[in-house]
Amino acid sequence: MYRFKRFLVGLSLNICDEAVIRFTKELSRLLKPSKITFIHVLNNDDVPKYVGNKYPILLQTADEFARTRMIDQVFKCVGDDWPPATEYEVVEGSPLLEMLQRVKYKEIDLLLVGRPQESENGGALAVKLARYAPCSVCIVPEQTPPRLRSLLAPVDFSDHAQAALEVAVMLARAADVPQIKCVHAYRVPTGYYKTGKSYGEFAAIMEGLAREECNKFLARTDCLGVEVKPVFKLYKRVYQAIREIARAHPVDLVVIGARGRKSAAGSMLGSVTQRLIHKTQIPLLAVKQKGEGMSFLDCLLEK
Repeated sequence: MYRFKRFLVGLSLNICDEAVIRFTKELSRLLKPSKITFIHVLNNDDVPKYVGNKYPILLQTADEFARTRMIDQVFKCVGDDWPPATEYEVVEGSPLLEMLQRVKYKEIDLLLVGRPQESENGGALAVKLARYAPCSVCIVPEQTPPRLRSLLAPVDFSDHAQAALEVAVMLARAADVPQIKCVHAYRVPTGYYKTGKSYGEFAAIMEGLAREECNKFLARTDCLGVEVKPVFKLYKRVYQAIREIARAHPVDLVVIGARGRKSAAGSMLGSVTQRLIHKTQIPLLAVKQKGEGMSFLDCLLEK
């Protein structure tokens, strides 16, 4: 069973931070991590290198200002009730590379980042972090309430889906949530007519087969006494089916495997997870086996 012992929380010093700070607080209350690190990646491009070399105080002032603002934001959102081992880091460089480096060297178990509600490209950094980070990643949309009363776990019956469901069960148990929804979206194959069945008939067959597979899937999953309620949805696009179900049944967190059964490498992100990060307005936890994709990350960080 998973245990998230070390959190890394990316702050942008903008309106997205409040939601991710409050959500981190809720997760830390439930999971009791041993250490939380808040990080802000500073862009000093407005200070040319030759100016910074002559007047280093310009850079130091920016670092100190960012660190002070990070601490003020956290205190404003949740007060000072954090684990003793909480630290704040301000670094300069690429947000993607700097956060990935710290995920690796600090042996982070869970990376949390915010996402703007309205921006079409607001999830670009979150998608890249979920793709490359060798740990689980939680994306928290702006203005998200910090609660975990209802959880949804999309599954395709793969090993990655089982890992995600186990995390969802762990969270549900910690939060005293008695039931989580296990969602499977199925479709009718293009060549269904070759069987002599109508579309409706073959849709019923597909649902029946999915229910059988789901029973096997749940039988090999330790649900820790939490009720897991299967929900089946006929779909054309999986991510749209998941969004529809999440809207029909108010959900506080979607817990999903970071890659699907067709992905070729640990660094690849499943297309469904990627689309959900971009489109959904619900917090999403992309679950990865810790260390997955580490060799690819090493190559990325060496560039």
